[in-house]
Amino acid sequence: MPISLHGDGVPVTGVGRSWAKSYEALTWTSCVASGSTVDIFNFIVGMFKDAACTIDDKNTWDEILKQLLWSFRALLRGEWPDRDDDGVLYRPGSQGYRRRYKPLCGEGNEKFKAVIVLTRADLDFFFKSMHMQNFNLSREPCNPCNHCNANVSTRSWRDLRQAAACFLTCWTPELWNAQFAPPPVPPL
Repeated sequence: MPISLHGDGVPVTGVGRSWAKSYEALTWTSCVASGSTVDIFNFIVGMFKDAACTIDDKNTWDEILKQLLWSFRALLRGEWPDRDDDGVLYRPGSQGYRRRYKPLCGEGNEKFKAVIVLTRADLDFFFKSMHMQNFNLSREPCNPCNHCNANVSTRSWRDLRQAAACFLTCWTPELWNAQFAPPPVPPL
């Protein structure tokens, strides 16, 4: 099943003020679903980012994202993983060990699988919550736009001509991975 993630931060205190605080939320939906937002969107997680614990190199939001990545990798395979979200193999006799490689849903070869094909959020959410480049910098309007970063005067992100470099860019999986190599993740 193709699924979509949606992330957004909603100001809840100090709305319109420089000291405003927001509630960050992630939801998912099937890309083939139809209906009202209430009917088709599923809440995953939400938290006040300012209430997140940050000790040493640990961060509450990053831990949540790590857990979600583990879950979405399992959904992609359609079966329970053989290790936890830290990449540690389950001990024999544990619940994780007993259910490893079993379908998440379905029987035999008819496993339920899901793949994220779309991620939606505003640029602020991508920057603050997903650790992407700062969209506010004039030289870095977005992550995949290396053309804009090379020379602002000739390749500005404000260039909206059909011949603009950002419109002529075609990313292959190899080029994308070379440019935006994800951090190493323990295998399932």
